[in-house]
Amino acid sequence: MFLGLFSGFGCCLVWEVDNIVEFIQICSHFMVNERFLNDLFSATFPRGYCQSFRENHFCAALFTLRLSGYLCLARDLVYFASRDFEEVYVFKDLLTALSEFDFQCLVEHHYSEFAYN
Repeated sequence: MFLGLFSGFGCCLVWEVDNIVEFIQICSHFMVNERFLNDLFSATFPRGYCQSFRENHFCAALFTLRLSGYLCLARDLVYFASRDFEEVYVFKDLLTALSEFDFQCLVEHHYSEFAYN
């Protein structure tokens, strides 16, 4: 029933409105297949979403994916985000960060270097 909410017949994620972090935690709890999440995220990921990472909790979503064991999906989203912002989102930073705050600080640091160059 839960998966039916997000199938082709149900509704899709609205990244700007839905709590993506909570959704990832629920999927992890119910051991949802990572391929399903990858398909869902790639179909619903809004263009330019990673540009406003401070407001939309994109870093929190990436860190939650890492903690939940969805590393392939986290890597794919980091690489996708890096298309627009080269070297702002670094997968190695995500893997080495001890907390969401640490990862956010690394992204902020890379972003400030990117913005001023």
